[in-house]
Amino acid sequence: MTPSSFLELLKNFKETLDKERKKAKGNCDRYANGVKLLMETNATVDNMEKEIVAKKPVLKEAKDKTEALKVDLVASQEIAQKEKDACQIEEEKCSKDEA
Repeated sequence: MTPSSFLELLKNFKETLDKERKKAKGNCDRYANGVKLLMETNATVDNMEKEIVAKKPVLKEAKDKTEALKVDLVASQEIAQKEKDACQIEEEKCSKDEA
C-alpha cells in the first residue's frame, strides 16, 4: 500500500464515518421527536379520560331527566290520544245529529 492510497483510504473512511454519524444523529433526533409526541399524546389522552370521568355524573343526570321526560311524553300522548278519540266520537255524534 502506497502512502497516497493509504491517505485516500483514510479520506474515504472519514467521509463514510461522517455520513454514518449524520445518519445516526438524524435517526436519534427522529426517535426523540417521536417519543416526545407520544408523551404529549399520552398526556392529552389522560386529560380526556379525566374529563370523561368528570362528565359521567352530568351525563347520567341528563339521561335520567330524558327518561323522565320520555315517560311524561308517553303519558301525555296517551291522554291526547284518548281526548282525540273522544273528540272523534263527539264529532261523529254531531254529524249524525245534523243529518
